Formats: sequence, C-alpha cells, structure tokens
Amino acid sequence: MTWQNSWLNSQSAYAEIKAYVEKKKLKDEGLIVKYDIEPEPPEALEKLPLWLRTSTSKFYVHLSPTGAAKLLPSSHYDDDLPRVANYYEIIKELAKYVGGRQRSFVVRFLRDVDFQYHQSTNGRWNDALGRWERYGVRPVEDWRVSKQKNGFDAGYEVSERTFHRIKDKLKALALIEARSALWLGKTCLWIKPGEKLERILWEPGYWETLKAEFAPAPKPKGGVKVKKGMPRGLSAKHAAINEELKKLFKKAMGHDFETACPHKRQEVFDKLTTPIQITPKHVKAPYAQAGSPRYIGLRKALLLDE
Repeated sequence: MTWQNSWLNSQSAYAEIKAYVEKKKLKDEGLIVKYDIEPEPPEALEKLPLWLRTSTSKFYVHLSPTGAAKLLPSSHYDDDLPRVANYYEIIKELAKYVGGRQRSFVVRFLRDVDFQYHQSTNGRWNDALGRWERYGVRPVEDWRVSKQKNGFDAGYEVSERTFHRIKDKLKALALIEARSALWLGKTCLWIKPGEKLERILWEPGYWETLKAEFAPAPKPKGGVKVKKGMPRGLSAKHAAINEELKKLFKKAMGHDFETACPHKRQEVFDKLTTPIQITPKHVKAPYAQAGSPRYIGLRKALLLDE
C-alpha cells in the first residue's frame, strides 16, 4: 500500500467507520451521524499538496451543531510523514526570529501545531478546500503549559500574556491560524499551521526563497553610540502608532462609541486588539492584548458583551 493510497481511502473505510460509530453508540445529544462513506479515489489525493493528504479528509465520523467535527484517526504515524529532511532545523530558525528569549517554547509550539494538524481527530469544514481539516484544540492553559514528561512538547510553560504575544506574532507572519470556538462545553483555541508554514516544512526548496525574510537583524558593532533625543526610524513609527491607539482607546473607554452602530464598535475593538505589521520583519503587539485588563475593559466599554 503506497503512502498516497492509504487505509483512509480503502474499500474497508465504510465498514470500519460504521463499526466505530455503532460501538460508541453516540449517546451525546445533537450529534449528526454520517454513514454514506465512499472510498476516495487515489487520483483525487494525488491532486492535493502532500501536507493536505493527511491533514484533511473527505469524511467525518460525527458533527456537532457548532460545526466541530470528529474525524477519523490519521492513517500514518507522524514519523512516517514526508516532511523536508531538515524541517526541525528550519523550525529552530523560525523560533530564533519569532521567540527571542522564548525561542525554546516557540520550537515546541510550532512542532506541536504541525503534529496536531496531521494527527488530531478534531476538525472543521474548509470551504476553499471542500474538505474537513484537522486542528489542534485546547484551552489556552493547555497550549501554554505542557505537563508531558517525554517527547518534543515535554516540560515547558510560559505566561498567558507571553503566549498571546507569540501567537499573535505567528499569526501576523501567516505561520499559523488560530480561532476561539466551543469544544465540549469549553472555549478552546483551534490552531492549525498557515499554508506558508506547511510549504516551508513540506515543499523542498521553498524555505530557501523565504530564508532572508526570517534572518535575525544584525547586531550593531561595538563602539556605536546611541544618540539621545526624538525617536527615529522604527522607534518613531512605534511611537506614532502607539499615540494613535492610545487616543482611540481613551475615546472608547470614555464611552464615545456607545451610540455607534455595532459594526463601528467592532471595528474599533479589532483595531485595538489586532497585531500591526509595521515592516515585513516587525510586528507591533496589540494595544489591548487578549486577557489583559485593557482588553476586558474595552469589551465592556464597547458593549460587546451584551
């Protein structure tokens, strides 16, 4: 059996899934069960990029009313997947650019996100692909703290604020996609790699075309004196953007937008809580980061919790 023509697309798929469903009995209320499963032709898989052959599926086992689906287990062990040979070294390079002092966490986080993308049984429908797509699904607490004793995600912890900062920077760089949605009665973060990250890890030669974009900034040579005075260059941009957001935040907290339409209030909220790409290599953190007192107060002031 070839890698492309896996068990997932074999003639036995229907019987296997039906047996699984009958065994579980699906006592949970509100679940919709799909039995009409037909094997997916190998030629259909061959048209997909390599990474989508295990990270997506034509089938689901059951579906909740919120759109969260339970998918079949992956047909391949993660170690058997054909990523580029030096993919782990590439992840380290990305972490060096993104993580700063937290680069070890970023290495584990990116590796974990890619692992979940190909092994998780949690999924959502992707309209653009016309297929179910796997996601890593956990509460924020479980994304930022690992209690594993072994494996690549063993023993790490960062603060919630640091986690959101790293997550937002990775999103701004199009390396991951993240969304909040209910799962088993809890608000969880659904995270998957962005197409850019998957191409880097799976498409030979693609990393070489992007490597310069993620090169660390050169350190200044010794003896260079920093002139005091008004901020210049990137610092000036940071200061100008920060001043603009500070004024907008002050207006929002002063209830200036209470009578505005919901669309306008949401627009103000998004501007104050979204990372800003200042240059191709520099991302400014949100003025009101998720979970911070500013963030909570802003939602109340803009009447978004009503």
